[in-house]
Amino acid sequence: MSKKRSANPSETEESLRRQLDEITRLAGGLAHEVNNPLSTIRMNMGLLAEDLEKIPESVPQKRALRKVATVQQETKRLERLLKNFLHLTRPQHLELTKADINEEIRNILRFFKPEADEKHIEISECLTPNLPLVRLNSDAFHQAVINLLRNAIQAMKEDGGKLIVQTRDLGVKVAIDVIDNGCGISPKTIERIFDPYYSTKKDGSGLGLPIVNQIIIAHGGGIAISSEVGFGTQFTITLPVPTQIPEMPPPSVVILPKD
Repeated sequence: MSKKRSANPSETEESLRRQLDEITRLAGGLAHEVNNPLSTIRMNMGLLAEDLEKIPESVPQKRALRKVATVQQETKRLERLLKNFLHLTRPQHLELTKADINEEIRNILRFFKPEADEKHIEISECLTPNLPLVRLNSDAFHQAVINLLRNAIQAMKEDGGKLIVQTRDLGVKVAIDVIDNGCGISPKTIERIFDPYYSTKKDGSGLGLPIVNQIIIAHGGGIAISSEVGFGTQFTITLPVPTQIPEMPPPSVVILPKD
């Protein structure tokens, strides 16, 4: 009677890791290949629209222009989805440098203020002075915080709202809170909010918050959420102070959908 050989747990984990790496590589390659013809379609739709606009105005001409505009809009949406997907599947090897988190937040809010003003959003800064320096990749961190700010604005009413951005000293960590008085998020949604492709928005890609999560993890930090439906939401980013950060950047992180 032949004996069955049980797989070594470490061998099984390594095999799964290799399979996931290969799936991620293939998916990223496929997304890149799809993006090329999409760019060609978008370019040709633009040229077609220009040709149609030269034709004397008529009902068929207007109908054709509307159809072209629809194709252009959907092409742009697919390109955004692919761009976000490629960002999600690429390992995040971030170069981190020491930074003043309060100065980073001030720069972000200066950039974001016109967008907030347009939506009648009042932003309050509550920045704790003399925070310890943290290590950041400024571009990636700005992308993550801007995403949270835009999410907050989308949760507010059309006539405006209030947004608080604050920093706190937690000793071995620094915290950044983004607090809004929007519609809030249900407990059921919170459970899945960082899952790729999960979205409650009509035109949402479901990739924005997973990318934010990936960026913060690549900084050696974490992100948490608390919310109450009808009252608002608070996202909290925590980043380790330099003595808590290894000299080498954290390992690459790839977030894959749950089963």
